[in-house]
Amino acid sequence: FQAVWDALDDIDAHTWVLEPERPTRDAVLRRIAIGNHSSMQIDLDPLNPKGVPEVRFLGADSVISPLRDRLNQQLASWDPA
Repeated sequence: FQAVWDALDDIDAHTWVLEPERPTRDAVLRRIAIGNHSSMQIDLDPLNPKGVPEVRFLGADSVISPLRDRLNQQLASWDPA
C-alpha cells in the first residue's frame, strides 16, 4: 500500500484538507478546500492510487460547475505514471 500512502501524504502536504480533521493513512478519502466556499472530495482507490480517483465537488453550482467541466475535459489526458 506504499503507493496509496505516498499519494495521501502528498495531498496532505500540499492542500488544505478539511476532512478528516486529522488525516491518517487508513482513510483514503479527503475533502479539500478549493476556494470560494467550495471544496472537492477525493476518494483514492487503494489498489490503483495513481488512477483517476472518485471526485465530488461541493459548493454553489455557479462555482463548481466550471471546475467539474474542466476536470471532465482533462480526464482523457490523465497520466497514471
